[in-house]
Amino acid sequence: KSEQLSRSTNALSVDYMQVAGCFALVSTVDPALQRFMAQSAVTFDSLQKLQKRTSTDEDLKLTDLFKYYQRETQAAKSLLYRRGRALADKEIAEGKLEQAQKKFKDIPTAEAYLEECRVRFESISDMAKKRAGD
Repeated sequence: KSEQLSRSTNALSVDYMQVAGCFALVSTVDPALQRFMAQSAVTFDSLQKLQKRTSTDEDLKLTDLFKYYQRETQAAKSLLYRRGRALADKEIAEGKLEQAQKKFKDIPTAEAYLEECRVRFESISDMAKKRAGD
């Protein structure tokens, strides 16, 4: 929709320019209407400049808004990926702890790794909750 809005405002600016040109042309043909047509041409020329400026401002606002939402979406995707990766690491650590308990080997190391993964997953989850609340 924003592209359609930009195109239509630019098209309106072009139309103003064409109307101004037609008025300028008619002012040279008919001496009785010369003053009126010349004034009308100047008015439409001014409208064209104003419309062009307005169109540019709207384009800038829409572009800024799009970039903002693009950054926010990228940040959310990154956070979601990190949280998913932390969850996968935690599940792997739980599996390693189970294997260590079955073999009675390296249980403290596996427990420490699992705790580290839990803490990382919970901290990322807390950060996601805070961002969702903003």
